[in-house]
Amino acid sequence: LCGAGTDLALKSLSHRHEGLNFTSCVFATCCHGLCNWSDYVGRDCLLELFASHLPFFGERDFAQLARWTAAAVLDDVVVDDPNKGRKLPKGKGQDGENEHSSGVFSSANANEDSFISIHKVVKELGLACGHRGLGRAVQRVIDHGRCEYIRSVLLPGCSVEMKHYVPK
Repeated sequence: LCGAGTDLALKSLSHRHEGLNFTSCVFATCCHGLCNWSDYVGRDCLLELFASHLPFFGERDFAQLARWTAAAVLDDVVVDDPNKGRKLPKGKGQDGENEHSSGVFSSANANEDSFISIHKVVKELGLACGHRGLGRAVQRVIDHGRCEYIRSVLLPGCSVEMKHYVPK
């Protein structure tokens, strides 16, 4: 399910009708960059995870994470100069950006200039995983929050597992 579609589907299951019981559910998530804070079911989990480092984690921080997830599917790039060496998928937006890569390399619009480029973070921290690895890790964090929601709201007492359904 694309972006917030996963969260909306999970929310709909929490309002199941009397007598309708289920013991399992399977979701194939994608397009994490299209998720939004208001629909995301794992808010409590992320608030708890980030409480000691980001006590005021919220909508803007989540939007930053969601933007970074797009880097998981982009080609490797050279980022010494943010305007050179970009290899973006062909898309509808400016400079080849599309709904999956919007704002990964730069701000999507003037009101979002304070968003931090994932490439800047990778470079400054010297992360060996690169932008793709960090983007993938952020996808897993978002899905972890969803797993916690399933575990606590939909299937309390049941085992909940996150499985990878494609190699990358």
